[in-house]
Amino acid sequence: TIEMPEYSVQIPSGWSNEASYESLVLKRDGTQDTFTISVIKDESLAEVLKQRNSVINLAKTNFENVVTETKSETIGETEATLFSAYVPDANGAQVYMCYIIFEHNGDVYSCMLNSNTDASAVVPDVIEILNTIKYVY
Repeated sequence: TIEMPEYSVQIPSGWSNEASYESLVLKRDGTQDTFTISVIKDESLAEVLKQRNSVINLAKTNFENVVTETKSETIGETEATLFSAYVPDANGAQVYMCYIIFEHNGDVYSCMLNSNTDASAVVPDVIEILNTIKYVY
């Protein structure tokens, strides 16, 4: 279990913790997959959703063959929005990014999975991690 100021979360085997005070950063062992949980206190849910969606739209504008997805997920009892983009060829490299955004007690949780491969199969694992959150307040 990792304790952060606003929450605690269970870290499953196969993931390593690189926590900082502001954000929790997890790396999936043996990969370039990184999962970050940030708590944003000074912006609204709508503002954060708009900003993260603009990043996905920028990928669609700048690269060809981008595969995107937007859908709802449930984190605990909270409705979350998931935005993802997979760029199979970003100047010779693969890029995958996924944002999962939700709100709890006025704080916006902005969670990001990124990888150098198509990590869409890892999304259920990070949702499982998020479902272990125990809030401090």
